[in-house]
Amino acid sequence: MTTRSPDLHVSLRDVEVAYRGKQVVQPTTLSLPLGITAFMGNNGEGKSSLIRVLAGVQPPSRGFLLRGGQDAHASGAARRQHHRVTGWLPQEAGLPRNVTVRELVDYAAWHKQVARRERRTASSVAIEQVDLVEQNDSRVGALSGGQRRRVALAAAIVGAPDLLLLDEPTTGLDPTQRDQLHGVLRSLPASRVVVATHLVEDVLAVADHVLFIRGGVVQAPIPMSELVPAGTDLETASRALRLGLAG
Repeated sequence: MTTRSPDLHVSLRDVEVAYRGKQVVQPTTLSLPLGITAFMGNNGEGKSSLIRVLAGVQPPSRGFLLRGGQDAHASGAARRQHHRVTGWLPQEAGLPRNVTVRELVDYAAWHKQVARRERRTASSVAIEQVDLVEQNDSRVGALSGGQRRRVALAAAIVGAPDLLLLDEPTTGLDPTQRDQLHGVLRSLPASRVVVATHLVEDVLAVADHVLFIRGGVVQAPIPMSELVPAGTDLETASRALRLGLAG
């Protein structure tokens, strides 16, 4: 059975992201809380850039990504360790169509350096968590859009990462598929989950905290219990999130 690494605090210190001289994410210092945090912002506001920095696939233009107080980009070994305990689901996963569900998740486990003797068990756990056991031997190209999204999620969660980053995970899903994915997200054991989205319904369905991003300015995470108190009706809760998004 795959064992979880000790939970390491995840934070950004003075992080900026720029492309071709244009600042996309303004100076940001924050700590990610435990639980599910929604990064909420309109398209083009910097959500994906911040996710890529947290995933360790894009170094910040300035500042530091810290794991347990240590710079995740300090060395090749530090980056590899960060990738090993981080799951990332990009908005466009680009899955190969001619491999089976099992083969794809096995490959993801290998890529995350899951030990050979633990790899098959780790893949089975991830496939079960996304409710695709019956599609285990199906080709990815033969699956529905919602099932392919869950395969991509299985690849992200294999190996029990303590940080899971999901960029617009419900893109292209119908309401039923979206509800199914919400259920999967609520059941995941990762210590910290980030869901980048512009959809109010995603935030209300899964988030423990919400962090607004507007024009590259990143706000501190707000507990959902403060923003939307228990017993708030759906219309009022949706309005509160839209007001926060609008600033």
